[in-house]
Amino acid sequence: RWLTNVQVPKLNLKDFAPRLRKLNEAIQIEGMNLDWKVLEGFLVKLIPEGESLEELDAQLAWGNQKVIVPRLRFNVYNGTVSGRAVLDHSGSVPVTAIEAELERLSLARIVSGRQKQVVDGNLFAFVSLAGDGPFDSTWPDRLKGNGSLSITNGEFHTIDLLGSLGQIAELSSLGHFGSGVTRFDDIRGDFQIENRKVATDNLVLVSEDFRAEAAGDIDFEGSLNFRLSVYLAPNISRKISSRLGENTRLGPIPLLVVGVIVAFVRINGA
Repeated sequence: RWLTNVQVPKLNLKDFAPRLRKLNEAIQIEGMNLDWKVLEGFLVKLIPEGESLEELDAQLAWGNQKVIVPRLRFNVYNGTVSGRAVLDHSGSVPVTAIEAELERLSLARIVSGRQKQVVDGNLFAFVSLAGDGPFDSTWPDRLKGNGSLSITNGEFHTIDLLGSLGQIAELSSLGHFGSGVTRFDDIRGDFQIENRKVATDNLVLVSEDFRAEAAGDIDFEGSLNFRLSVYLAPNISRKISSRLGENTRLGPIPLLVVGVIVAFVRINGA
């Protein structure tokens, strides 16, 4: 088994896959077969033009048809990513296991250069992923995992929860609160990944105007399907009914959120 340390002050992400390919060719791991066109295509879709990894620090071990990454850390998107991975090609079916921790990544930087700015905020997350079979175009179909996330001080640019609530007859007085966006202080919850979907049953969104509990999923193509229970802040609740106490939240108000996240999302009273 061989062990090496890799430290790079700065690496343009468009060069990441070609360098990884050269490393694979250099160490010539027996049985290691990657579809490099798939990997490079995935990185082109994921990574905005000109984005770089900084202060890359990694340790790699390989041998017996395995690659082990016991340590990986780099700065990107104004934050830090750390993790570890195992690529095991010793059996009849290749197995990949990845753990990653994301600390304060800028969602605005991640989605920059896309057709529409969808969301911004600071992303914190832990994710554990596992995949069986070769890394090819069907690998995402077999990907499974779980994790937790938090997004702080953010805004959805294609979802307007308060404006949608104002379309409900009994809540029409909320119409002037519509802004075309949804600002929030924090979103947090756990999630599972399977069948090309990320699903959750305990997502919580907290903003100055309301609190929402959500369950549902988003698929790898960006299609949303969530059921929400919304509780309005006391000062807004009293605009609906002056009989409510000063600290009373009006709710739960059921909402169904469906659509593609890059477009304006349809929200209906459930």
